[in-house]
Amino acid sequence: MENKKFQMDLAAIYNKDAARRKKASERPLWKKRLRSMFAHLLRKRGKTTILELGAGVGWDTSWFQKQGFEVLATDISPAMLEKCREQGLKTRLLDIYKLSSLSSLWGGVYTLNVLLHIPRRDLPGIVRQIYNHLESGGVFFWGCYTRGKDEEVWLEDKIQNLPPRFFSFLSDDTLKQLAEEGGFRVIDFQKLGGDVIGRTPAEKKTFAFQGLFLEKNSL
Repeated sequence: MENKKFQMDLAAIYNKDAARRKKASERPLWKKRLRSMFAHLLRKRGKTTILELGAGVGWDTSWFQKQGFEVLATDISPAMLEKCREQGLKTRLLDIYKLSSLSSLWGGVYTLNVLLHIPRRDLPGIVRQIYNHLESGGVFFWGCYTRGKDEEVWLEDKIQNLPPRFFSFLSDDTLKQLAEEGGFRVIDFQKLGGDVIGRTPAEKKTFAFQGLFLEKNSL
């Protein structure tokens, strides 16, 4: 898979979906609880800045900003970032493969259903880049759906009439192993029921959700 074309295709898909997502209802309670836990961990460590990777239309970015954090919303989709700017949020167009272009260090890095679009073979390098952009003792939230085992698939969203998107689902053990090999210490791991997706019984699939709270170790 050629990374540049892959990322361009992903950006096009989310550009098409930006207006619908902006009109959609707010985060479900379980996602709100996870972001509150992340904010609590940052405050305990005296951290005040957050880099959000894959901010979408800015639901979480806006909430973090209202809680007093300095937040940068990044995304590969210009249309998504336009929705963020409409809320007065600070934004930057960013391909996650080019994290090294950022010069700042952050107290926290927040990703929700973002790294699951990255092929398994590329994750070690990206996790290491996230490590490099955190302050000492900084917190990284890695949240993603899983189907319980390691697999890479393309899923077509017939409900929203979107093209197929690439997903790399990871088992709990693989997720934790990648984080620890990247230099992180596991603070907490939350496994939730997640969502049932699909219109008909034949199409419906249940996706559990993995919420991994990580702290940057000093090597």
